[in-house]
Amino acid sequence: MKLPMALANLSDFIGVLIVLALAFLILKTAISLKLKIKGTNIWYFLFFFTIAQFTFAIARSMGHILQHSLLTFNLKSIWKVLKPFSIEINTITFVVVFTISLLMIKSLKSFLED
Repeated sequence: MKLPMALANLSDFIGVLIVLALAFLILKTAISLKLKIKGTNIWYFLFFFTIAQFTFAIARSMGHILQHSLLTFNLKSIWKVLKPFSIEINTITFVVVFTISLLMIKSLKSFLED
């Protein structure tokens, strides 16, 4: 592997680890807020939205880590089989995030009016 590509792969790998760490910390904060504050729809929205984003971060990160690992060890044929599944999981999490956002618009409007 040439040096510029190795640096790009390294920065992508480090970025994925940072995204995972931040997603975990945000999920931890959302769980603690949900336990402290009850009965308000906005906190349920933020909790479920955070879970969906956390799921996306894990799916995306695992796809990137798996891709770099398989390509580094010259296992392109395995990655060609797994790539559609990785893309599909990311797409499904996009749909879940959109659905949660769409369903909670009315609750957020009512929260802001109070």
